[in-house]
Parts: sequence; C-alpha cells; structure tokens
Amino acid sequence: LLATPTDPNSTRKVGGVAMIARYQNSMFEISPRTEAFKQARNRGRLMHVACSIGHHRYLSHVIVYGHTGGAGSRRTAKRTNLLFDTILQELQHHTIGPRLITGDFNAEPHHLDVLHAMLDNGWTDLGACASQWGSPQDEPTCQTATSKHAHRRDFAICNDVLLPSITGFRVLHNAPHAISPHSVIQLRIKANLLATSSTTMRQPIDLWSTLDEHFDGLFPPASATDKEDRATRKTGRTLYDQTFRDVLDNRLQDRADDLNWFLN
Repeated sequence: LLATPTDPNSTRKVGGVAMIARYQNSMFEISPRTEAFKQARNRGRLMHVACSIGHHRYLSHVIVYGHTGGAGSRRTAKRTNLLFDTILQELQHHTIGPRLITGDFNAEPHHLDVLHAMLDNGWTDLGACASQWGSPQDEPTCQTATSKHAHRRDFAICNDVLLPSITGFRVLHNAPHAISPHSVIQLRIKANLLATSSTTMRQPIDLWSTLDEHFDGLFPPASATDKEDRATRKTGRTLYDQTFRDVLDNRLQDRADDLNWFLN
C-alpha cells in the first residue's frame, strides 16, 4: 500500500490518494521532480507511481483527486485544472513511456481546459471509447444521495504508448471493494502488446585498415622485389595520409565553426 497524506489545511481530512497492489515490490512511488507536484502530493491531490505490468515493463501511473464540486463551479474546476497542468509539467521530467492517469476528477473533461487539450493531443479517455471493449460508453461512475442521476466523475486516461496494450475496460457497480458512492473502474493491460525497441552494439570499422584497402585500390602493389615501386608507393602513401589529415582537419574545423555559430 502506498498513500499520500490528507490535506493538512482541511479540518475534515479531505483528499488523500493511495494505491494498493497484490504482490510485494510490484510498485513504488516516484519522487516528485517539480515543486508544484510535491506540494500537490503533500496535500493529498496527486501521486506518481511506477507499476510493474509484466514482461519487464513498468507503467507510469498518476493518481488524481480533483477538488469537490468542479462540475458545478468554474472556480473549483480551475483548481482541478491546475492539477492537470502540474501533471504535464512533472511528466516532462521523465522518459516517455506507457502512462496512465486515473482517479476521482470531480468534474468531466469539458469542465477542465487542460484535460480537454490533453485528449486532443495524444491522450485517450478510456470510458469515452469503452464500446470497443464491449462496455457501455460514458458509463456513470458516481451517484450521491442528494443527486437524482449518476454522473461520470471517475476516469482513466492513457497516452498513445499505452493504448495498444489495453484489451478491456469496464465499470463495476456495487463492487464489494468499492468506496461509496463510487463505482470501480477496471481495465486490462497486456504488456506484450506494447511496442518495444532495442539497442544493438556493433563493432566500429577499423579506420586504418579501411584506408589501407582504399590506398591499395588506388595504387595496386607490384612485385614485392621491385624497389622502385616500393619507393614510389611509400612516397604516395605519405602524400595520401597527409591529404587525409588535411581533409579531416578541414571538416572538423567546419563543424566547430557551425557549432560556435549556433551556441553564440
């Protein structure tokens, strides 16, 4: 179990996000890189966790608890909007990979400008496209005792790196482990469907052997006992090597001049 504090400025212990895993050492909290994320984390609004999803892959998972009433108050929605801006700033300090953001947003995407922009730029609201996994689209997740209708307040959004590995999404109502009045969002991830890349180490080409072959191609050797030919080749090789050094020096100087111009 990983958990943040509740909001220290609230007398009702508002806020606080947590994550629990079935297996030990399958997740760990990622220390905030930005001061804004650190402050939001200490107020119980955000937490960044790395989760093992199999096949030696880890998922970058941000859990959010939006400010209550964001769906009906522009002022409150603006505070939750700042949380998503804080998330984007934080993620810029990490390597791009599979990313997931979940939680009780206490608003919908059209209430939050930053979230709405994210969904137009590489992020996907899984509940909004749940029909591709055989589940109702835009299914409500929360109904309070004072509301006549249920609403979507709990979300899971992912980036385009993670999306191909998602093979299921559903909302579980009245689940035994749900926290009233919320339903449980469940998604299935198959890490072997993620795109992979690899680095292959290659032995560099032997430069001097390559130059020897090039020189021999230009000046094929004659008889090994021909002293005049050997003297001619020796002189030619001296000129060849000097020409190579001059060309190399000129190219390096050109690159240095370009770099100095760029830096200045």
